[in-house]
Amino acid sequence: MPCAYTHSNGTGCQFAPSDDRLHSFDGADWCLYHLPVTSKSGDESEKASWSESEKRNFNISIEGQIANTRRSGDLCDLEGVVFRDAIQFHTNIIHATFKNCRFHGKANFQQTGTLGDIDFSNALFFQDAIFFGVAFTA
Repeated sequence: MPCAYTHSNGTGCQFAPSDDRLHSFDGADWCLYHLPVTSKSGDESEKASWSESEKRNFNISIEGQIANTRRSGDLCDLEGVVFRDAIQFHTNIIHATFKNCRFHGKANFQQTGTLGDIDFSNALFFQDAIFFGVAFTA
């Protein structure tokens, strides 16, 4: 059973996790990246109670994906990712999509220096989004 997330291009989850890496919540199976924090009825997923270590590992994984695609020149497809807690981006983001993302904590892009071809369509920021000093290029 794949992750329940449907990408805006009509395909399934771009992360393609194995079945043993899925998390059941609100009647569906989700990958770590698309797992909601809460359901529409307000129930909390396991993501809502992550430890500091789990939050840190998630953010490190996101930073790694950005760095890998920056080196390859590929699109960093983070569409639909649910960011549980604050994240501080530390690297230039050249070609990425944050379409439909949910940022439940502060999103700090201040140390990226440069943001290139970035798509934030339908992204929701529930706390501050900091872009101070960032150069936008396209």
